[in-house]
Amino acid sequence: MDKTGAARWGGDPDSIAAIAIDSAVAEPVPIGAVALGLAVLAVLLALAALLFKRRLTRRILTKAALRQEEAFAKLNAMILSEPFKELNDGFVQGDTRQSLERLERAILASRSQAELLQQKIAAQRAPLLSLIEPLDRAGKLLYEANALAGEADRYERELAEADRLAKDVRQSVRQVRKKTEELAALLETTALQTGYPLDELKAGLGQAQASVRQAELAGTFDALKAQAELQSAARAADALERRIAEFQKSAAFFREMKSRFEQRIERIKRESGQEEERQALEAIAEQAAEALRTLEEAMRAGKAVNLRAAAVGIEKLLGQASGAGRFE
Repeated sequence: MDKTGAARWGGDPDSIAAIAIDSAVAEPVPIGAVALGLAVLAVLLALAALLFKRRLTRRILTKAALRQEEAFAKLNAMILSEPFKELNDGFVQGDTRQSLERLERAILASRSQAELLQQKIAAQRAPLLSLIEPLDRAGKLLYEANALAGEADRYERELAEADRLAKDVRQSVRQVRKKTEELAALLETTALQTGYPLDELKAGLGQAQASVRQAELAGTFDALKAQAELQSAARAADALERRIAEFQKSAAFFREMKSRFEQRIERIKRESGQEEERQALEAIAEQAAEALRTLEEAMRAGKAVNLRAAAVGIEKLLGQASGAGRFE
């Protein structure tokens, strides 16, 4: 509209434009247009929800597939591991064999479940035009995959523990064997120093060595049984070590005791007076000498002897000959 036309309406062009706009805004919007807009908005929201649900379903299925792959890889690696190779080659026996066979069956069953789960995950779809059911199935598949991964982790720990036990047993057997070898050398040195054969101590050494051999044999085929054999071998070695240490102390004490009593016995024999007195004193001296010989026989065998109690007995016996201190 030009200015001439505007003048014809009785106002300036800007005022007339404002009036025209106000009139247009004030006109009512048709109900059909509102309904159509709401319908379009509802469709868009529904589509957005469907797209979100499909993306979430796919994400869950992807996570389930990854967990399944991890679990399957662990299970397969365990089946091919060294402990099961030794089991199937017949190198594992007894309680350890039963334990590994049980674990192998459990792992094989879980691996079959993993293969089946892989097929179920691959077959599951995430259609756009669907309700909540695909999402629910995907969640259940993820739960199953997580449970399977948990089982794989538990079996892996059990297998690692069995392998650790076998290694620990072999290491402990080597330590006990080394200890018995050291005890054998110590016993030989003690026999040379004392001049005694030490047959009983050597018999104890033989028992300890036999226990070690049994533990070594059990450790080769049955680590669980080897634990008991190993404990027996370790106890035998420890007991022998104590016996040798005690004998070495006793040997030193006996040498001093024997020398001291033999000197007193010789004095009694040498200094006895009249015939009747001499015979009585010599009889006492002979009893003391016999007691020393009995002790020495026990020492020669390596037996445990209460030397202090024996010394008190011999001291009392020689005291009878000493009288008022004549032979002290």
